[in-house]
Amino acid sequence: MISLASPTNSIEYALSHRFGYQRAIAGFEVVTILTLALLLWFGTEAHGKSFVRREEPAGGENVA
Repeated sequence: MISLASPTNSIEYALSHRFGYQRAIAGFEVVTILTLALLLWFGTEAHGKSFVRREEPAGGENVA
């Protein structure tokens, strides 16, 4: 993860010359937050999966 965070200061510095310091910081943070939100939303985990175990009938037989 550190390899992704290492160019942060350089990117913000370059953006500050074009947009101003405050807008560069705010814009960078907005992009970072939206990117993380999209990664969490569209991630590979099973959305809506129940983590509650159902008890099986005694003897391990399936009752239909």
